Amino acid sequence: MIGNLLQFDQDVFYWFYSFLGQNQIFDYLILYIGRYFVYLVPIGLLSAWFIFRNDKDRLSMIKATLVSVFIWQVPTRIIAWLWFRPRPFVGLTDTKELFFHIPSYSFPSDHAAFLIALGLYFYLLGYKKPGIWIIIISVAVGFARVISGLHYPGDIIGGLILGLVGAWLLFYLDKYIDKYLAQPMLKIAKFIKLA
Repeated sequence: MIGNLLQFDQDVFYWFYSFLGQNQIFDYLILYIGRYFVYLVPIGLLSAWFIFRNDKDRLSMIKATLVSVFIWQVPTRIIAWLWFRPRPFVGLTDTKELFFHIPSYSFPSDHAAFLIALGLYFYLLGYKKPGIWIIIISVAVGFARVISGLHYPGDIIGGLILGLVGAWLLFYLDKYIDKYLAQPMLKIAKFIKLA
């Protein structure tokens, strides 16, 4: 059963990967989305931090960032440690990544987990438009990273599921995250004149 799923995942990967090298403009677009699009999120968060100067918005930014970083750094690493899956450009001899990436674990995609968790947490906090835009970015980055040879589709799906479930579960702890992590961090930011 697992062997069949992995084979199906590999077949779907090859279908997405086949689009690479067909059109130079498309390749540049995939390169841009897969490698640089993710930086729109921290740039957006940093800009919003200085544009929206009220405590409610800043606390929401802190909480959403903390939750998504936690999901990126803890459960994704544990899963990768329990089941290491090499990246396609390492495990498949007939593929090459579009841009350099360290040959680390492939499953689950930490980019997908981080971005979707951030987007969903903003959405759950009531910031629906930014949340939806971050979710759209996470899906676009995920597809681009499959096409560019860095991930299998199952890696992206696994990362998206992990990020969604993790953010949804941690949302039930929001008052504790707010009281014990976000508010002290906002006080520190105010003390050092960053807020």
